[in-house]
Amino acid sequence: MSPNDEETIDRGAMKDDKKQGAIDVPPLHKEFFYKALCFAFKNRERGEENPLEEILLRGAPSESLEYDLFGVQESSVVHNAKKARDLAFVLIADDGSLRVDVLNGAIAILQKSLYPIGPYYDGDAIRNEHILKALVSLHDNKGLRELLMKVTKPSSHHAEKMLRDTLIIDASTTLTDAHARRAALSAWLCFLRQNVGSCFATAPAIIIQQEQPENLLKDIVGLLATGRMTRTFGGVEHSVPLSGSWGVANIKKPVMITKTEKDIATEIWRAPGVLHALRAAGVVDDQRRCKGLIVTAIQGIHPEGGTFWTTTETLIRKVLLEDLGITEKDLADNKKAPQGMFEIHKVSISSKANNAKKKSKTALCGEYHEKYEAATKAFNILTDNPLLKAWEYTIASFCDTKTDFSRWNLYSSLGLEEDSPGGIGECLYNKIKEKLDEVNRESNEYHEQYNALFPHVKQLEVRIKHAKTEQDAQWIRSEYKRSVGELNNYQAGRDEAHQRAKLYAELFNFIISKLLEMFPQYFQEVYDADIHDVKTGLYDDSPAGFRLLYKHGRTDASLWTHIYEEDVFIDSLASFFVVIENDIIGMPELEGFERDISEIITSIVMHVKTTEFLESAFYRMAIAHNVSPVEDP
Repeated sequence: MSPNDEETIDRGAMKDDKKQGAIDVPPLHKEFFYKALCFAFKNRERGEENPLEEILLRGAPSESLEYDLFGVQESSVVHNAKKARDLAFVLIADDGSLRVDVLNGAIAILQKSLYPIGPYYDGDAIRNEHILKALVSLHDNKGLRELLMKVTKPSSHHAEKMLRDTLIIDASTTLTDAHARRAALSAWLCFLRQNVGSCFATAPAIIIQQEQPENLLKDIVGLLATGRMTRTFGGVEHSVPLSGSWGVANIKKPVMITKTEKDIATEIWRAPGVLHALRAAGVVDDQRRCKGLIVTAIQGIHPEGGTFWTTTETLIRKVLLEDLGITEKDLADNKKAPQGMFEIHKVSISSKANNAKKKSKTALCGEYHEKYEAATKAFNILTDNPLLKAWEYTIASFCDTKTDFSRWNLYSSLGLEEDSPGGIGECLYNKIKEKLDEVNRESNEYHEQYNALFPHVKQLEVRIKHAKTEQDAQWIRSEYKRSVGELNNYQAGRDEAHQRAKLYAELFNFIISKLLEMFPQYFQEVYDADIHDVKTGLYDDSPAGFRLLYKHGRTDASLWTHIYEEDVFIDSLASFFVVIENDIIGMPELEGFERDISEIITSIVMHVKTTEFLESAFYRMAIAHNVSPVEDP
């Protein structure tokens, strides 16, 4: 039997299962086991009254089939994420206390029914084992219970949003310590696995979650309280902010679509995750509407027949663009244009969702981003625990901790060497050289004037000795005194210029050394699971991404700025140099050079705002990573 035949049988069985309440095939029939399982599940469900069993033993065979049939999401992962969240809600009371009676009941149920039997349940067993192990540890270990009680509601907006995403509660709900403990407990109970965005941090994170849960809870306590995670390496304490992302789950997972001349064989609109995502975006309310939109999207992606690969993300984007009546070009143009530029362009929206109202393209693009965020979040939340994944990605920032700033990507892009074309080093070197050349000219002028006047002073000394009258001697002494004063001025000016020249000769290395000290205080590189700028094959590993952030010299991680766009990068660099100007001017080694340093810093600020600097930064990064330079950066 071919895979297509098996898929046809599965679909037929799933449809028949919804129509009939009994097993209507003989025991040796190929659909008997599935139908028997559905029948048993329905009977158990009708007599079920225990909410704990409803949470721990949920997962109808037909529901599991719908998830697993299309390869978009795994039913066992969906079951586990929902079990962890719902179980945390009943284990933690509204006052934030742990309900020991519920904990004991959950342990008893899982010990009795740990391994589900039937097709599409093979992935549930290991996840049930993880939940049972965590519950038993919580029951037996007083220290873990005390740590859980130390979890309190966060103070930062970002951490609050992370909790709301984890527990799926809206902004109108006031967060309490109970919510924070439910989120922390659900992060412990949810089985951590590797997916898109995961790599080097997943292995240690899994060990911590499964073997050292006390460290997981300690990290969560710190993340929610301070918005940061700290580790000590080489005797130096390092801290990173709570990850701004909890990943993309399976939304970028390749999905194979098969089309015939008359129909689309892969009925992906029946995948629960796809329907759930589009419902959250407000563009569908039933599967019929979902089918129509997905079919249109597939026709737009691949008009020809046959088999092709796509992703759920691509389908969602196509559906939303079609629903709003805009294009990818509109999104790109709106991103580049100044705010309000598209206000004069009106479009007529014919979709039912917009009820033929006229909106500007700027408004439509904004609406698209809102709908896209709602759809992707709804899709991802089915399989992932946001707090758990954010914790994992926060750990990832430590996996590439660099104690030497010269190893940072930022260092490569700045071009701090004096011979780096378009870099800060070249700008600094040229400005200092300009100052050095100027002071050398000044020194030479003083020297020439000194040399020109010196013989005259010597001549006056001789004339004083041979003056014929006292009146002549007085006049010569007066001229001599004036000339000596002028000569001393030339000498002092020459010596001062010489000393300034010596300092200028050393100023480049001095300023660069101070910049190397200050950059890590104001900038940091952190792991970002949402970096997908590099295109790869369907099954290729994608490179890990580290995002630069600007700390503004502040210790509160919630006030740090993640740098996503070129203009934010430039503004952050300019702000950095403006902020540190007074620090550098105030250094005792530079006393008397305040005006010069201010001019040098101003020239650097002006330079980093130029196109030349940004383009050369892309080039330097390409050289540093041994890749081809960006075309038309």
